[in-house]
Amino acid sequence: MPPLEPATPPFQLLLKRALEQRLEARRETWEWAEILRGLDRLQEVELVFQGKRFLLRSQLLGQAHKACLAAGVALPPTLREVG
Repeated sequence: MPPLEPATPPFQLLLKRALEQRLEARRETWEWAEILRGLDRLQEVELVFQGKRFLLRSQLLGQAHKACLAAGVALPPTLREVG
């Protein structure tokens, strides 16, 4: 596990530890750098097709996907129509 910033807020530490415990309970292996890299790669773009607006997001892969599953985070569909 990489060292944290010296001024890491206590709440952030609690969230990090809670996610670690959930990953451990699922018997997952992870590296924080890989989780963060995957989250950084997540993108969303807005498309207009035939007058309709859509949001298209990239897929969340690897360890970032495992972390979201362990945290119980429901990602929106890859393609969804908005307004």
